[in-house]
Amino acid sequence: MRPHVKHALLVCCLNQNTQNHNSSTLLAFKLIQLIFTKTVNMTKMLKALLFRADAEFSGSILILNFLTLKERMMKKILTLSMASLILVMSFSTKQANAASTTADALQTVTAAISIAKVSDLDFGTGAQGDGAKAVAPGAAENAENASFTVTGEASQAYTISLPADGSVVMSTGGGGTADTEIGVEGFTSFPDTTGTLGAGGTETLYVGATRDALRATQTPGSYSGVFTVTVVY
Repeated sequence: MRPHVKHALLVCCLNQNTQNHNSSTLLAFKLIQLIFTKTVNMTKMLKALLFRADAEFSGSILILNFLTLKERMMKKILTLSMASLILVMSFSTKQANAASTTADALQTVTAAISIAKVSDLDFGTGAQGDGAKAVAPGAAENAENASFTVTGEASQAYTISLPADGSVVMSTGGGGTADTEIGVEGFTSFPDTTGTLGAGGTETLYVGATRDALRATQTPGSYSGVFTVTVVY
């Protein structure tokens, strides 16, 4: 049973011993009805009710105090409800003030870079016991440097990677001995380490290197080896 209903029934029981029993009982039941109605000012209505009731109703002061307390509690509940409503409205306002925008996803695709051999690196003819021979990029002296055509995106810069020293060996007859192998060192290029493709998307790359000295016992024959040149955007 709800607390305020128990209170009202207690008031009724306390007054059942009065001389005006029926009047007290009727007033208590009217009080219960009053508690469950949406009355704006219950205290004023109860005062009007008690004015017409039996003067011997000894619990009237207690009832007035109870209803005054209940009215204060209802005001507090109303205040809390209004505060909650303001909080919800504030949250809704924040949601309504949200903003959004868009952005584009971009991608530029360039033509793939490629390299093609035009001519080999040729150190010409040497005799047993000859010293080291260098071929510079672009030089033309009884020997010829290697040349390549680099193709790709117009005006695009690229980097050049050349073989490391000791990684390239020319050999004859299958190699395997000092007399059947000749080392190639000091690779250089023109452009040096970075090139830029022309307006047509091409550029000629030259590569030179130095052949090691020939041994006095160097096996006569044709020597060859393979080296790799890499270009990257």
